[in-house]
Amino acid sequence: MSAAGPARISLLFTPAALILALGFVIAFYWAAVPLSSLRAESNWLPGLILAFCGAGIPVAGFIRNRQFFADPRAPGRTRGAALLVAESATLLFILLVFANATAGGDKEAALLGRINALTIEASELRKQVDRHAQRRGSLTDAGKESDLAGIAHRGESFIGRDGTIILYDSDLRALAAMIPEQRGGVIDWQYFGLPARAFPPHWRGQPESSFTRDDPGDPAEHSQALLRIAAELQQRISARAKELGSVAGAANAGRVPNAGLLDFGFVDRDGRFALYSDRHAVFLYYEPSMRTDGRVNWLCRSYPREAAISGCATQLD
Repeated sequence: MSAAGPARISLLFTPAALILALGFVIAFYWAAVPLSSLRAESNWLPGLILAFCGAGIPVAGFIRNRQFFADPRAPGRTRGAALLVAESATLLFILLVFANATAGGDKEAALLGRINALTIEASELRKQVDRHAQRRGSLTDAGKESDLAGIAHRGESFIGRDGTIILYDSDLRALAAMIPEQRGGVIDWQYFGLPARAFPPHWRGQPESSFTRDDPGDPAEHSQALLRIAAELQQRISARAKELGSVAGAANAGRVPNAGLLDFGFVDRDGRFALYSDRHAVFLYYEPSMRTDGRVNWLCRSYPREAAISGCATQLD
């Protein structure tokens, strides 16, 4: 130690600060690991480590220079403190640029890009329904004029007779639904995207679901819960269809009230219906047809494979 007092030590010569810098980069890589699933659990630990390392770098510098700041003989202590803060900010900026440039994320971007493509497909179908309503002045039979040929996603495409749009992507395990309602000459649309966190804000018409609640049970148990609701709907629709002699007009179109594990359900006027539980992306689709002997046959498809239902065609991933 000289008569002038101790000299300030740079962060670059502060082992603790350099160790924290390495920890900052590692935590950033951890936090930037791309999502492999829309339902992947979020991890708060990398963010906590990032905050700890980011705040710890200047603290390590001040501790390393504690003799410099405590010695009244040390020249330029205020200037030294400012330089230390500037070094810390510069180091953190360099670390962020480096980590951001070298971290992955293409897979996650592709995943969210496919969600965007799903919403665009639904919006294109909406335009068809809107054009029908403008020509006819009504939503009646708007779905019968809609063309599903442009739907490229993998899964189910459902357009109700009165224009309700339901798209389920079995690969993404995501649901996009749009329900129109006519108010005078204006068509209002309700948007439902599940899981909600994967969709743009205006699609989050139902932010809470069995997924956000983390409801217990495996996919098979959740499909059985939906099956009970489906059985009640089948019984009611079949009875009405037998009275009418046709499935046309055998049901009142509208949403099935959410209950338990059911996060979204819709019944069409011709008896078709779809049920969805968000926790494991379980989706059931039922479609009736009238037999010549007056009985009702039901076509059923279920998703995903691990939610298979006996007597219901299981769709593979």
